[in-house]
Amino acid sequence: AAPVLPPAAPQPAASSAPVEVSRGARDGHALALSFDCGGHAGLTAAILDSLREADVSVTFFLIGQWMEAYPALARAIDERHEVANHSHAYPDYRELSDDAIARDLERADAAIVAATGRSTPPLWRAPDGARDARVLGVAARAGWPLHVF
Repeated sequence: AAPVLPPAAPQPAASSAPVEVSRGARDGHALALSFDCGGHAGLTAAILDSLREADVSVTFFLIGQWMEAYPALARAIDERHEVANHSHAYPDYRELSDDAIARDLERADAAIVAATGRSTPPLWRAPDGARDARVLGVAARAGWPLHVF
């Protein structure tokens, strides 16, 4: 049976201020589990099998280059789990220009759309968690105002 998913998070407008979700917001009612996919794909199928057996849905933050290398796995992830943006090339966004940050997020989203048919805004995660107020603002203006750390 398909898992029962919680209601979708509110979708902030692209022009809204950045919002960051981080550890520490514990109210005893929910647990959010996420995985980052960007290296090799060796254990991905086993992780998906374990999640299916446990009837657990999670969020996978996918790197564009990984999805281009493993589109079938990206589709398998998308069948049961939420997919979100984790960059295209995994750069340190703090070292990039505003335009380069926006382009990298857009390239990752294009790879996600090519693999799954879905776009990822507003949810994203900075590579290595490397972000600052400027990076969060650029991402928000580009359509990804909800950063998960």
